[in-house]
Amino acid sequence: MGTNSIDTLKDMLCRINMEAANVEELYGLSLGSFLDKIYKLPIHFIKQAIEDEPIWNENIEPAYYAYTAAVAHTFSSRYELFSPMRDNIWFYNSKYFLKEPWFPQYTEGLKDTLIAESPREFRIRNMFVSKNALNRA
Repeated sequence: MGTNSIDTLKDMLCRINMEAANVEELYGLSLGSFLDKIYKLPIHFIKQAIEDEPIWNENIEPAYYAYTAAVAHTFSSRYELFSPMRDNIWFYNSKYFLKEPWFPQYTEGLKDTLIAESPREFRIRNMFVSKNALNRA
């Protein structure tokens, strides 16, 4: 990946930590860029892109970290990269699971649908997103 690009989820959150003025917008753009790149990578590079735990910044809402963990968990499940039974990987840590339900903004009328179709890796973290939340056009 080129200079100034986001290579890992850890790198992505480090960049957001440094530019925390508009976390929501920056997170969305950074995650989109990460997904655009990861879908083009061989599996061993995907594993490298998700295996390092992000550095926690108390100024950033835990939901961003939980969402990032769900993204990593999704790719791990999809490509059978890590197992909770054999691997001590960061995204299985309880701090990446929310106590209160979380829904994307502006989805008030869609909550029942999001609860029903949210992928397992999000749902177990008490996060409810569309079934295609990680799809790219």
